[in-house]
Amino acid sequence: MSTRTLLDGGDLDLISDGDGEDSRCHWDESVCTETPTHYLLYPAGEGTEALTYCARHHGLTLAVLLELHLPRCHGSVEDHIVGFGALSDASGAGRDH
Repeated sequence: MSTRTLLDGGDLDLISDGDGEDSRCHWDESVCTETPTHYLLYPAGEGTEALTYCARHHGLTLAVLLELHLPRCHGSVEDHIVGFGALSDASGAGRDH
């Protein structure tokens, strides 16, 4: 059964499985069965959306943004990602690192 972990004073939550662990790595280029250890916070309307990634795909997602997307985009890093870090530090979710 899925549960939700509230972060950032209740403004943000991560969907997790019944064991309290984040359910899956959100890498969408292929199937990843690694346990998520990191998160990225994306702007979403009036709030933020948090997606969890394994360490490898967290790094690759940031690299794709910084190296491939941003050089051709008129937006800034802050327009794309508003926070990131290790799930073990998630109590500070929403602050820039």
